Amino acid sequence: MKKVLTSAILMALASSTVVYAADFDIREEYNPSHGEKNPDYQHKYRIAFNNRLSNGIGFGVEAKYLSPTGQSFLQDFQTAGTQANISYAWKFADDFTLTPQLKIETNDTYKLSQQANLTLAYKFSRDFSASVRYRYNYDTWAEEDTKGNDTGAKNYSEHYNQFSVAASYKGIEDLALSTAVDYRIKRSRLDNGVEKNTVDEDNKGINEINFKAEYSGFDSGLSPYAEYGLYPSSKDTSVKDSWRPYYRVGLKYKF
Repeated sequence: MKKVLTSAILMALASSTVVYAADFDIREEYNPSHGEKNPDYQHKYRIAFNNRLSNGIGFGVEAKYLSPTGQSFLQDFQTAGTQANISYAWKFADDFTLTPQLKIETNDTYKLSQQANLTLAYKFSRDFSASVRYRYNYDTWAEEDTKGNDTGAKNYSEHYNQFSVAASYKGIEDLALSTAVDYRIKRSRLDNGVEKNTVDEDNKGINEINFKAEYSGFDSGLSPYAEYGLYPSSKDTSVKDSWRPYYRVGLKYKF
């Protein structure tokens, strides 16, 4: 999977040198404390680069970082994973765009995530658009770490199916508003290739709600933005019976 994704990105670069759209994105996320099960706050960080060529092929890379729970902003800064993706935006009608995407992600728990996304977007007008996305995610864990120590992951993997619905409005001068809702259908574990019962019944249903505002009125190409979101979380018991908020601020440079 890694070789396929790398080869596809190199082919995209070789096939066209005309950049249609590119951006560099830095973001900070704050998760406040949430009941007895999550007594400490946490800061998370992300640096991303995305590029779309004139032939419709796009690719992106992302680096994730975090501070341990209860630590201040940028304190004990440590890596939390890397991600790469490649996609193709096919505009098959004046107002319709279909975008398949392949994504691969690794993190510091020796987990490898592979995703296949398919997004259908429709532009109702110059200012209003909406989209629906289907995602299939497949996770595997390394049985040994880089030092040869047993990680406890023995012949099992997990996968899930998820739908997302999003909408955006750009009718306010230099301001774009958007929202998205993720709905996870099922998360299951595979032991030696055999599907077992759902890992956690709490992991299906609405998985995240997000609201975003982005300002693009600067001539420099800089676009600051802010996000507010909610996701299911345990609060005072082990059951995910509440919604934990997160707050994000970011700066995007478009060129």
